[in-house]
Amino acid sequence: MRLTSKPSPGTPYARRRGLTLIELLIVLVLLGVVAGGMLGIVARQQQFYTGNAGIIETRGSVRQGLTVLQGVLRTISPKNRDIYSMGRTFIELREPTGSSVICQFGATRNVIVLPPATLSAGTGLTSWLAPPQVGDSVVIYDSGRKVGTADDTWDPNDVIVAPIAGATCPTTTGFTTTPAEAAAGWTITLRNTLASTVLQGAAVRFFRRARYELFQASDGLWYLGMRDCMTGPTAASCSGLTAITGPFLPAATTGPSGLELTYYDVTGAVTTDPTQVRRIDIVLRARSASEVNTPGRPRGIYQDSLATSVTVRN
Repeated sequence: MRLTSKPSPGTPYARRRGLTLIELLIVLVLLGVVAGGMLGIVARQQQFYTGNAGIIETRGSVRQGLTVLQGVLRTISPKNRDIYSMGRTFIELREPTGSSVICQFGATRNVIVLPPATLSAGTGLTSWLAPPQVGDSVVIYDSGRKVGTADDTWDPNDVIVAPIAGATCPTTTGFTTTPAEAAAGWTITLRNTLASTVLQGAAVRFFRRARYELFQASDGLWYLGMRDCMTGPTAASCSGLTAITGPFLPAATTGPSGLELTYYDVTGAVTTDPTQVRRIDIVLRARSASEVNTPGRPRGIYQDSLATSVTVRN
């Protein structure tokens, strides 16, 4: 006896072998609604992250620019002519690049030998951001020459020959401890002969003329840039501007500017004399590189600004 049998072709069960066209349309519509919702969420998230990335980048630019300018301006002494020229959107100054001590003198007193930059004792006496170049300025501590009421001075000088590695700084000087170190000194040739009161072990400080300014790059945007300048025997030669951070608002002689520097003398009055500067006010106004579109904020260029004052060394 057969317990099962195939349904006859005319029965309803035999006719329902798949989905109807209406059912398929309903499924497709539901899938479209779900997919559209997901794409909307993804698009809004992408918009949120892109917009916030622009905001974070702009805030970072203005803070980085302020940090750089503060660090540079705190090292200068305007009364010692560390400022060469200045304006609302630029400053050209003498920037420290390194320091050392005199290990010994050369055949003449315009040639000095410095200890190597790396010592086995781990207490290097020579340190510089970059090795000295021709045209770099130098000040050397002179403990025996008196000027006015000062019992010692810093004598200005210039580097006129590219430093030569491999000079001898003997271990007997106490500045080196091994034969390898003694043979790794630096020879520096200066423009002017040093006074007899400049002694072995005198401190040496290196400076380079540098210019910080707001400039327009090839992309049409404005950046805080820096260039090195070497003051040689004939004229100053400067490298091309290197962007430090940005973009900022365009430079302007009046009204809001991407960079505003204001210079004050000891009385608090605005001054145009570089030697009289005792305080410098800094205002930086950064902008996003493109439009920012985030929820809850109007679509457009995002701006951020910071201001501070720097009291320079007397």
